[in-house]
Amino acid sequence: DLMAEKDLADLDRYIDKVLSMGVQIVQYDLRVMKAEVVKELKCRGLSVWAWTINTTEEMNRVIDWGVDAVLTDNPAALQNQPDRIP
Repeated sequence: DLMAEKDLADLDRYIDKVLSMGVQIVQYDLRVMKAEVVKELKCRGLSVWAWTINTTEEMNRVIDWGVDAVLTDNPAALQNQPDRIP
């Protein structure tokens, strides 16, 4: 689902705030992460890390969204596709 205009405005304010604090990396829980958020964060120069990614399906989804790193409790599940790991 696409983010509402208000949500995008809130995201823009959030990004402005973290950039003003010198933040370079934003970590997001997969349960609340959205492709649109990843795209906007990356467009603004932030590195995006996704957690907790424990299946190949989850890994493929967030890598397709453009995340820079994944955090996992199950490294073996991610070793199936080493060419996909950021």
